[in-house]
Amino acid sequence: MFFYDSRPAKFSSDTWFTADRKIDYRARLDHPLQKIHQRASSVSQQKIVNIHGLGAETAVLQRLEQFQPPTPIVHWYAGPLNLIDRYLAVGAYFTFGVELLYGKKIEKILAAIPQDRLLTETDNPGAYKHFAHQPGTPGLIQQVTAKMARRRQLSEVKMEAIIEQNFIQIIASNPTLIRCWQAAQDEN
Repeated sequence: MFFYDSRPAKFSSDTWFTADRKIDYRARLDHPLQKIHQRASSVSQQKIVNIHGLGAETAVLQRLEQFQPPTPIVHWYAGPLNLIDRYLAVGAYFTFGVELLYGKKIEKILAAIPQDRLLTETDNPGAYKHFAHQPGTPGLIQQVTAKMARRRQLSEVKMEAIIEQNFIQIIASNPTLIRCWQAAQDEN
C-alpha cells in the first residue's frame, strides 16, 4: 500500500484542502512513499481530505482513526459494509458517482450511509468510461442524484438539498471556503 497523487506533493498548512489522496493496495508497505503519506496524514489533521482507498479500506480507516482529520471525504467507497460504522464514527462523508447507476453493491452502501453524510461526484471522464465505454460528462451528476433520490424514496429536489446542505456543512468550518461559497451564491 502507498500514498500517491498525480500532482506534485505540497503539504503546507496554508491550504484548506488535501486533494484526492489515493491509497493503492498494490505496493509494498515499506515503499518510500509511505513517508510522504505519513507527512500528508499529519498535515491533514486540520484539512478537508478526499480519500480514495480501493482495496485498502481497512488501512485507510486506521489512518483516519489515527490522525483524525476534521472532515474526511471517502471517494467512491466500494469496501465492506461492516467498516461503514467506523468510518462514520470518524466523521466521514461518502461520495457516490456513476457506479451507483450500474452496481447493486453501491446501492447497498448508499442504504447504509445516513443522509447527513451523502455527497455526489462525477469522477469524470474516466469512471463513466469504465462502465459505459464512453467519456463521462458533468451532466451525469443529475442521473446519480436521481438514483440516490429513488433509492431513498425522496424527491430529486429534496435529495439535491440534502447534498448541498452536506457540502455547506463541510466547508462551514473554513472561513475562506464559506466566503467563496457565499460569493458564488451572490453571483447567481
